[in-house]
Amino acid sequence: MTQRSVRARIRRPSWLAVGVVAIVLGVGALVASAPLVMLETAGWPWMTTMSNETDPPSATAKIVEEDGTVHQFAGTPSTTSAWLVDKEDQLKKSHGIYTKIAVGRTLSWIGGALLVAGCVVLLYRRLYHRGSNSGL
Repeated sequence: MTQRSVRARIRRPSWLAVGVVAIVLGVGALVASAPLVMLETAGWPWMTTMSNETDPPSATAKIVEEDGTVHQFAGTPSTTSAWLVDKEDQLKKSHGIYTKIAVGRTLSWIGGALLVAGCVVLLYRRLYHRGSNSGL
């Protein structure tokens, strides 16, 4: 057995391991990022309800947090909608939802990059070894 064939046998499993680990970490990062990214549209720790009356035109908004805290507002439909947007923005900031969304987006990009890198490592090594064994 020559020195060169020993090196090739030692290197092949390490590249395989690098590719597999990158793919596993990429999938893990994507799975971890999913619930954080979903906080953009849903999954907040409060329940929001809004009701509209037509005669006279009025609206009532109510936010009930998980701990039982209630926030309520009544007014015209436009002022109630504005209050609701502002209050939900305040709650998102106080619960750190914007930070969680940013972490989720970052994790999703990292996960995608790790998946691509792992696939490139595995495919490159496979194609490289196949080409070198063909006698060219």
